[in-house]
Amino acid sequence: MKNLNHISVFRKRISITEILGGTRLPEMPLGWRGVLLATATLCLLVMPTEAKSARGRMKTGLKQMKDKQFMAAATNFFAAAELAAGQDRSPAPAYLNNGNALYRASKWDAARERYLRALESGDVDLQAAVFFNIGNVDMKLAETALKEKKPKETIKHYDAAILSYEKSITVAPDYMDPKVNYEIAQNRKAALLNMVVELRGDLKQAWSMIRKHNYTNAAQFLQKRAAANETAFALDENLAKEYQDVLKRTMQIVKIVSEPEKGGER
Repeated sequence: MKNLNHISVFRKRISITEILGGTRLPEMPLGWRGVLLATATLCLLVMPTEAKSARGRMKTGLKQMKDKQFMAAATNFFAAAELAAGQDRSPAPAYLNNGNALYRASKWDAARERYLRALESGDVDLQAAVFFNIGNVDMKLAETALKEKKPKETIKHYDAAILSYEKSITVAPDYMDPKVNYEIAQNRKAALLNMVVELRGDLKQAWSMIRKHNYTNAAQFLQKRAAANETAFALDENLAKEYQDVLKRTMQIVKIVSEPEKGGER
């Protein structure tokens, strides 16, 4: 059984797509290192000349993103969104950029809130990118929950990510990244749930030993497998209780059987 923090998943090229003035630039490969999370799409809009203040904020935010000054960029993108809204223009692209900056700064919940604001856009491509990025936020939150040994919360975030990727695929069927991430989320969730299946298998094997009166072997087996089953215990509390009860009773039997008989000749 694999450790909770080392679940095997597919890997893919992490990429960034930038949109500048409506022109899609080539993808920039960042390498194959590490487990997937396709990076949030950066939709960087140059505002019309009538919105010079918003345009200036967007350009500043773009420069700060390239300099990895993500929180400063987030501030400028948010200001651009507010200025655009005040000038009766769609703030959605700026909110998407704002979410991307927060995503890069590992501010997952704040990024999600900005992405949700960007969904007000009627642009199908932008909506697809937003749903995709929201899915990526939940994948990051799943990673965090996994490290904190919270498997139920991890699965909840995988389910949310899967739903967001499905929405992205529905809006833009030709958009490939959400399809890849959808499969990864499904596989990670399946790997966690498979731990419960393995726990049931361990209990079945222990009961088989007990029925053959191999109490010592059964107790040793359950003790040895306990650490590996910690994640499954958290996912299925009823099975966890059964496991501990079987182990406790088996160890009691071993103790009784191994004790020398009292009494004897006087």
